[in-house]
Amino acid sequence: MSKTGKICFIGEKAVVSPFRVCGADVYYFAPETWPDTAKIIGGQDYQIIFITEEVAPYMSKNTGANIVLLPNTESLFFKAGKASLGAEDLRQVIIKAVGTDILVE
Repeated sequence: MSKTGKICFIGEKAVVSPFRVCGADVYYFAPETWPDTAKIIGGQDYQIIFITEEVAPYMSKNTGANIVLLPNTESLFFKAGKASLGAEDLRQVIIKAVGTDILVE
C-alpha cells in the first residue's frame, strides 16, 4: 500500500484545532469516543499522525503510520526531571539538530 502523504492531528480541541487551517485532518480526543475515532483513523492512509500526550495511552503502535508525540504546553520549558514524555522527545530532537540543549531554563 503506498502512502498518500496525509497527516492528521489527534488531541484536545484547543491544541489540535489550529492545524485544520493547514488542511490537516483533525480529530478531537475524548476517552469515551475513542473507539469510534480509532476506527475512522484506521480506515485512512495517514503517513504521519500527531498525537497529544493524553492520546498516547490509547494509540496502537501498529498503525503503519509514523506517530509524533506532541508535548503538553506546560512542559515546553524544561526543569530538570520534570519534562513530560513528549517534551523530552522534542528536547532530544533539538539537541540532535543544534548540538545543545537550548530549552533548559
